[in-house]
Amino acid sequence: MPFFDTQHAITLRLLGKLSEAEPLSVHAWEKRAKVLGKGQYFTLQSMHAHAMLLRDMGCAQEAEAMCRSVLASRDALLGPKHVETLQSVHDLADLMLDLDRIQEAEELFRRALLGREVQLRPGHPRTEQTAQRLATLLERVGRGQEARASQHGQRQ
Repeated sequence: MPFFDTQHAITLRLLGKLSEAEPLSVHAWEKRAKVLGKGQYFTLQSMHAHAMLLRDMGCAQEAEAMCRSVLASRDALLGPKHVETLQSVHDLADLMLDLDRIQEAEELFRRALLGREVQLRPGHPRTEQTAQRLATLLERVGRGQEARASQHGQRQ
């Protein structure tokens, strides 16, 4: 069952058992894509989970391609301000930061932060997670004052 494979794969990933999670994850999203369609809501959940597994496995190019595919599909299906679309934006920003693609990461984090502030409100854990990651990026590139302001609700 693809649903259980996705959940099992996520659990294994969180436990650090990446090689055990990988075949379950592939099976889940491929099966859902075949049965439900590639752009279908539940297929996109499985694809997103697989992209995060690829990131954790160090397969950055494959993870980026899948993240971008999921983001484009969620944008089209759910809209750019839907919380799951915003999660895709945040996760792609995280990947870009990991790859030192700073400008793109900053643009994506700002998009995710603005959306989350509206959809989830300031103070929500996911909004604060994005604010923290943006602040980390700004600190990394020597924009510490801006980073501190972004963490204290004085966002530009």
